[in-house]
Amino acid sequence: MKHRMGWRMLAVFVFAVLVRLAFAAHSGGLALRVDQLDADSPSYFELGSRLAEHGDFMSTDWNREPVGPRDVQPTALRAPLWPVVQAIPYSIFGATPTAGRILNIGLDSLACALLVAAGARLHSVRAGVLAGTAGALWPQFIASTRQVMSDSLFTLLVVILLIVLDRHREHSSVRSGIEIGLVLGLITLARPNGFAVACAIFLWLGWRAWRRGATARPLLAVGLTAAILVIPYVGYASARFKSFVPVTTEFGVVVGGVFTDNTVNRHHPTWGWWDVGPVDAARLASHGDIEWSEKATRAATDWIGVHPRGSVRVLAYHVLRYFDLYWEIGARQQTLITDPGRLLTVGTPIAWWLTAVLAAFGLRRVVRARDTIRWEPTFVLFVTFMVSGLLVLAGSRYRMPAEPGVILLAATMVASL
Repeated sequence: MKHRMGWRMLAVFVFAVLVRLAFAAHSGGLALRVDQLDADSPSYFELGSRLAEHGDFMSTDWNREPVGPRDVQPTALRAPLWPVVQAIPYSIFGATPTAGRILNIGLDSLACALLVAAGARLHSVRAGVLAGTAGALWPQFIASTRQVMSDSLFTLLVVILLIVLDRHREHSSVRSGIEIGLVLGLITLARPNGFAVACAIFLWLGWRAWRRGATARPLLAVGLTAAILVIPYVGYASARFKSFVPVTTEFGVVVGGVFTDNTVNRHHPTWGWWDVGPVDAARLASHGDIEWSEKATRAATDWIGVHPRGSVRVLAYHVLRYFDLYWEIGARQQTLITDPGRLLTVGTPIAWWLTAVLAAFGLRRVVRARDTIRWEPTFVLFVTFMVSGLLVLAGSRYRMPAEPGVILLAATMVASL
């Protein structure tokens, strides 16, 4: 049985790779140059390159031209895991954006393969194969391989987390707690909202253990293992800046562009999205990441204080963005990773709407069958990502880590027919 599962996962992995290579060929080729990097990719590529060559977190990201000379400064703007993962192939094959893109294709395809295992654990082998195949064809996943971004890595970690949490459900032990702690630690180091995910899962595990009257040792193993991964980096970054750094200072920079006159304007391209103007203004007045984050956060809180109704309207627009409840293609491209082309831009909401409807019916089946316990981690993750998206930065790209759970639920519905 395990042998057959391995072949199924391999088949989905190869299929996913071929789909992504076909997309790359269709959109201009697999090669990616530095001048083609967009959105956060230049920053991530620079960090990965410097780590591979010099072994430290240094960047010019906060001090872009035409501010002045591109001075290299210590940075804590980005979560560290993706630059570290990039640095591995860059150290071996050389630092090129093409190598970063190939790495992303591999990570994204691996997530699709692991969806097969997750679906088999949560429902059936058929559901797993359907979920993996759907992931291979999922427009949002394919679009994530166009640039050198952290989305594919983070989504892969979420799928792994679903698997180890289900293993823990079957047999709770210190070993399974260590496995969960390792994944939660990596998730915390991967994205600004990774800490929220880790806290939500840890609290849920504690609640489940309390309900069952189980020993606290596995839960302690989760917390200690995650802390062993995260605390050293927090200490390292804080020592460099002589100020507390909570893994990344990106949260403040993100919030600074969320609540502005443009994001509240339904007729502006950045409605309900992110406005670079106030963020750049804060950067121009700053001398480093921490000051930049503080000034950007202050700009957002000042705007909220003056525009309470506008703030509510921005959050309402976040609902439209997050759940793809609108159609404008131009506005939609703002929330994807640059412009992946009309096929994927249009395919993203259509695939989401169809799969979300199937997932809703799948959820209904799960509730009726009183099988919710094995799906609880999926629900916790979806709600956590939804809340962080609706409050901070909405858009289909930021929904991507929650989509494996939706795909799995939809696959169980189709597999049950």
